[in-house]
Amino acid sequence: PAAAGGGGELRFCSKCKVYKPDRSHHCSRCQRCVLKMDHHCPWTSRCVGHGNYKYYLLLITYGTACSMFICLHNAARFIGQWHHAELRDTVFSLVFVWALFMAVQGALLNRLHYKLAAANVTTIEWMEKQRRGEEDALAGRGEVNPYDVGTARNMALAWGRYKLLWLAPVRWGIDGDGVHFERRHDAPRAVAARAVTDADADRASAVSCSAPSPRTAATTTTTTTSTTTTTT
Repeated sequence: PAAAGGGGELRFCSKCKVYKPDRSHHCSRCQRCVLKMDHHCPWTSRCVGHGNYKYYLLLITYGTACSMFICLHNAARFIGQWHHAELRDTVFSLVFVWALFMAVQGALLNRLHYKLAAANVTTIEWMEKQRRGEEDALAGRGEVNPYDVGTARNMALAWGRYKLLWLAPVRWGIDGDGVHFERRHDAPRAVAARAVTDADADRASAVSCSAPSPRTAATTTTTTTSTTTTTT
């Protein structure tokens, strides 16, 4: 069965009937295996993984920043209209409350994914550790994360080597092919495989997506003899 290995052992997807590399998982909604799958995002109707994780980070970053700007720019008007009945606008109030809600949700979502990126942990891996009952799903207690190569390098793997391009929607400077991963020097060569169920991926999707946004894309597939990532 499909397993969450960490030592490079062969892993077989019982649904796609192909071998798949570490950190790839089968998406029950897309009906395919995705390289370094993080979660399935219902707002973009795409899986977030190796090919488009940076774009997802930019999506929630810009979405949160936009919502915060709307709230800050209109806060005075929103407060003032409750002191002047003639200025009250129901539509404006609803839009402001919605923007405030999105700003708060976006801030929490950004906090989560920045922590995950800094630890080089995907949402599915984080949820899997929580399911196993580990006290700290990111680091410190529990099983050593073999992919944690230091905060600076972890961020570079997610955002790219060139910091000036971190906020640009380009993948220049992002290392890796979604099949082979850098490992910490003290990580055990083999990590016990544990089953990752579709429920883990579904819970990861619920945690990782909480704000509507423009459609971002990357479709990742694997074949029997080789693994190919296709980004659209």
